[in-house]
Amino acid sequence: MSLTRRDRLFICAVGAIVVIACALFTMTRSANATQSRASVAYSVVTAQGPQSTATCPSASRVVGGGGHQAYAYTFRAIDVESYPVGNGWKFGIKSDTHRWIDTKAYAVCAQ
Repeated sequence: MSLTRRDRLFICAVGAIVVIACALFTMTRSANATQSRASVAYSVVTAQGPQSTATCPSASRVVGGGGHQAYAYTFRAIDVESYPVGNGWKFGIKSDTHRWIDTKAYAVCAQ
C-alpha cells in the first residue's frame, strides 16, 4: 500500500495539530497548577540500626520514607522491608546470613 502525496500531507498536518494541541493543553494546565499549589513544610528524619524506624515529630505526620544500608557491606539480601509504621517509616535488610544488617531509615514528615 502506498500513500499519495496528499495523504502524507494530511497525516503530517493532523500530527502537527495534535502536537500543538498537547503543548497548549500542557502550558495552560501547568499555569493553573502553579496558581493553586499550596505551600507545605516538610522535614526528613533519620534513624540507624538493624530494622530501624525513623519517627516524625508529634506536630507532623509521615508522608513517605525509605532507607539504605548504613555501611559498605558485601552481602546478598534475602529480605527487605520498607513501610510506614505509626507516625514513622521502618526499614530493614536481612542478609544471606539471616541477620538484619545496620541500615539507615528515612521518614519524610509534613507539618
